[in-house]
Amino acid sequence: MGKGEFVALETTQPQSDSRGRATARALAGTSQTFTVDLADRVNDVKQVVQGTPAVVAAYRYDGHGRRTSAAEEGTTTVQVYSQAGQLMYQSSPLAGGIFRSSFQIGDTPYATSGGSNTRYVYLGRHLIAEDGTTGRQYIHTDGLGSPVRTTDANGTPSAREHYKPYGWGGPTR
Repeated sequence: MGKGEFVALETTQPQSDSRGRATARALAGTSQTFTVDLADRVNDVKQVVQGTPAVVAAYRYDGHGRRTSAAEEGTTTVQVYSQAGQLMYQSSPLAGGIFRSSFQIGDTPYATSGGSNTRYVYLGRHLIAEDGTTGRQYIHTDGLGSPVRTTDANGTPSAREHYKPYGWGGPTR
């Protein structure tokens, strides 16, 4: 590709139902359809593979509308929330794996079990850290509560986000 050239990913306008929800689209030579429930949540995504629709992603929600399960590309991610609605734990084992059923005590990160497990740490209603298979990552926020930097346990920066007016994000550094 030369300078000024681009590749069109979406070749047609998305199809919508009577409520205005996207129900199908053509993407890079394939077509996808979405099953959407009455609460406007996507329940599954089907893609035509060799002329046959196949489910490529399936999602489940709790009574509060929070996603509790996402099955994508053979991996199921389970998310657990607190009574206040904060994401507390997320587990993504390899296909056929089992989920860890308890939290480890102290600051010890979860042992790797072929997948990834993340525990989220809050101070009041503010997310301050993530404990995962790669260790603890601290989240630093600006005055509005938007995450702007993550650091490891030694204080070494691992990511930085620059925000522009109206919430536009800049490149992560």
